[in-house]
Amino acid sequence: MDRVKKRWELYNSGCSDQEIAAGSGYLLSTIRAWRCRVGLKSNRAGQQQIERMKHYKQGMNDLEIATALGCKYATISYWRRANKLKKNKGLARSLPEYVNKRPEKERLLIRQYASALIEHAEAYEKKYDSSPTMKDIASHMDAYRDLFGTTMKGVE
Repeated sequence: MDRVKKRWELYNSGCSDQEIAAGSGYLLSTIRAWRCRVGLKSNRAGQQQIERMKHYKQGMNDLEIATALGCKYATISYWRRANKLKKNKGLARSLPEYVNKRPEKERLLIRQYASALIEHAEAYEKKYDSSPTMKDIASHMDAYRDLFGTTMKGVE
């Protein structure tokens, strides 16, 4: 496939300028100039929208989304309000009631585990382009149990 055709294919599939440059063999500056010359918008904004909405639908609050995406809290807060989305309570606050009644040290450990499990699942999806299986999740839980034990050592 020639480079021009590849460039269009990558753009139409939602790739960022960097991804188009890497996939088509052009310099990044060439891709940006081409996109501007033909009047195309950057796909980066669309990709960010998808990522933000994915995390929002999982129940993450503004701070959790900002942390996951490596951006500022204010950026996510503004984005949510601009899209007329209600505030989420966040993953830690949406845990079952019996968890919220536990002592603070236990709640902290549970929140850390939940965050680690979500990060693991997202990393797995990026690497293998599919969701983790129950076996993968069980393996992660075993590794976490080995690390912290059942007596909450390391939390004191």
